[in-house]
Amino acid sequence: MRHLPMIIAALLCFAPLAGQSASPTKGYPLYAQASNSASSSAEAARIAQARYGGKVLKVKREQDGRRYKVRLLLDDGRVKDVVVKGD
Repeated sequence: MRHLPMIIAALLCFAPLAGQSASPTKGYPLYAQASNSASSSAEAARIAQARYGGKVLKVKREQDGRRYKVRLLLDDGRVKDVVVKGD
């Protein structure tokens, strides 16, 4: 029961804003998806950083080879995971 306030706060942080439609990437509801496609990890990092800024922490190619996960440290201290389509 003592974790209930933290769980509620976390759920409220991820709730979509009123008036905006939420269409998460299939299988990745908490990831933002960049519109460009990349042919390498370095290009995926560049695309994500150009769109959101910050510092690239990690780039990982999915096993199916169709997308990259890029983890960014934003200027305000938040960590954001971005999915970039692969070629």
